[in-house]
Amino acid sequence: MSLKRVCFLPFPNKWTTINSLCCDNDCVNTKAPGGLCVNGNGFINLYSDSVKYYECEEDRGTNVTCSIEAQYRLTNPEKDYFFYSLFYYEITCQFVLDRVNYENELTVGFFSNRNIFAIEAHDFRIFYKIRGVEFFEDLDEVEFIWKSGDVLGCGLVFPPTDMPEKQPYVFFTQNGKLIGKSIKGLSDNYCTPYLSLKCCSVKTNFGEDLDNNPFKYDVSKHHVSQEFYENSEE
Repeated sequence: MSLKRVCFLPFPNKWTTINSLCCDNDCVNTKAPGGLCVNGNGFINLYSDSVKYYECEEDRGTNVTCSIEAQYRLTNPEKDYFFYSLFYYEITCQFVLDRVNYENELTVGFFSNRNIFAIEAHDFRIFYKIRGVEFFEDLDEVEFIWKSGDVLGCGLVFPPTDMPEKQPYVFFTQNGKLIGKSIKGLSDNYCTPYLSLKCCSVKTNFGEDLDNNPFKYDVSKHHVSQEFYENSEE
């Protein structure tokens, strides 16, 4: 049996926590995720597998960036001695207005107490925070073009528990293909899915029913990454 084998772990999850304000009144929040902003600013409505962004009122409010996190952490399995364990989810993005150089923003990935790993689609780069330092890795703008309808994926891989010399890593996909390099440097034994967005809505696939709702990326063919960003290997 190869210790290079990666096993996808289905893990039911949903978006539950809003970590941003639409305005000083905090109209839309975790306890009231389906409201609207009384000051006319852009706001979100939160559902279990999707986030709907509503643009600000014309000549009144401002479009604001909204931040959301999932209900459950993804934790390193304690008793998996044989396989690399893969957690993975995908989001399909939809611009509020499909314009060039508009206010569309989307950041999606994982965070923990000491780490952040994310793809900043609007800035064409991968962002990560390890050892208290922030790093940005530009993506090839010919290879990576962000558009409405794109499917972005986030993967978190833990090594077998009997391979303490190996490190967990994070990777990203776009429309079923790997993008950029993988990232090491996770200091905690867990990560939580999160996203932030502006003028962009998302539909999420947490992988609970792959028979009827498959990922764009074939997780069954994921091989243990061999190429990592240099800053994450120090």
